[in-house]
Amino acid sequence: MQNNTISDCSCEDSLAFELVFATDDYLTFSIKVKSGEFAGEGVFCMPIEIIESAIASLEVMYESLIGSCRMEDHDSDAYISIASGKFGHICISGQIGGSYEDQFVKFLYHTDQTELPVLIRRLKALL
Repeated sequence: MQNNTISDCSCEDSLAFELVFATDDYLTFSIKVKSGEFAGEGVFCMPIEIIESAIASLEVMYESLIGSCRMEDHDSDAYISIASGKFGHICISGQIGGSYEDQFVKFLYHTDQTELPVLIRRLKALL
């Protein structure tokens, strides 16, 4: 299994994921988030075509600094949302774990456009 960190580990805020298993049309992967003092881990299951679509959206966002991308877990209401703001500012928010579970984490942090190529590369590595 491969650990794909999206943000630098020395950062206060980070998002990382690791492939758990793949089937014909779906990928299941672990997502770990650290946002300020909060941290959480959950498992996402997503169709490969949705991951490919997210990669395409992130590539456009990186080139134009406009747009957004939302990745939703197929089995719960967990999600990751990435949106471009003014001047290359990027907002990453989401929920790890389903809201019906005993524990789940909602998070939000801001970074810049330099995180996008890393995220794109890590998502491509899962395919």
